[in-house]
Amino acid sequence: MDITVLLEKDKYYYYTAEPTHIHKKFAYAGKYVRDVQVEGLLWAAFQNYGESDEEVLIERARTGFIKVFPDREYVQLPSAKKLRVVCNAQENRHYYVTDFTEMIDKDNYNTILPLTKYVGKHTGCRMEGWGKDMREWSHFIKDGMEIIIEHTPTTAFYHAIV
Repeated sequence: MDITVLLEKDKYYYYTAEPTHIHKKFAYAGKYVRDVQVEGLLWAAFQNYGESDEEVLIERARTGFIKVFPDREYVQLPSAKKLRVVCNAQENRHYYVTDFTEMIDKDNYNTILPLTKYVGKHTGCRMEGWGKDMREWSHFIKDGMEIIIEHTPTTAFYHAIV
């Protein structure tokens, strides 16, 4: 399976996170329109006719694309539409980690980015410092090993059904 580096205009693509570790799960991105630069990051713009015909932006960094071939079967994730994510994981629930791309209000966030990785069951979080110097980490257990995710201004989690 070849990961596409140069996208062709008007061709249809799936996308996956972490192209160095090819997943068997791909989300449908839609028809490639153009690349756009937003706040210093490079994004690929697609027309995706899932629920509306508005453009979908997918960040190019850490993302791989493959062309849509109707004769090949892939395990597909939902179409590349907004996913509701949370910034504070709840204990004993399972999560993927991602970055949110849209803040609805102080408690509600959306993303259209790939779910970068499954981090496991949330076991708690810790904070250090105060104000601008405060740092926060979330702790997870996956396959008996602890995974620690340091929060950034856009870190978010997507609830995994296991």
